[in-house]
Amino acid sequence: MRTFIQFTSLFLTLGSAGFVARGSLALTPKAIAQLAVPRWGYHLEVIANLAQQRVDTAVGVFFLLIAFALQMWGVFRTMPDSNSGARTGAILAALATCAVLLGGAWFVANAWTIRTARIATTIAKEIVGETTGDKAPSKQQ
Repeated sequence: MRTFIQFTSLFLTLGSAGFVARGSLALTPKAIAQLAVPRWGYHLEVIANLAQQRVDTAVGVFFLLIAFALQMWGVFRTMPDSNSGARTGAILAALATCAVLLGGAWFVANAWTIRTARIATTIAKEIVGETTGDKAPSKQQ
């Protein structure tokens, strides 16, 4: 069990680093340039890029905290005698568990990114409508 906890925490740490890196690297040079240029309205590609960055970073930090908690639990548990056969099985089980968790998180993060981008797009449309005064025309008599 101790080996399973140790390797699960290591694999989750590696997976969380991947999500954080993806979140950090998601801001493409094109998106950076679009953010730097003043414009009217909003840009869907920038919204999608920033939504992906936000979600990937949140998922990565979540798994990083889980990995840290598992490492602390492993440190404070009593140390049983080690058995190399059981250790190999625990390592493979930890790898499989983390592959399922991180694979599922990948799909959840992509869905969450789409949802965040939709919300941000709605907000951007409202802001653009407020600043430009675009409202439904009223009938004047």
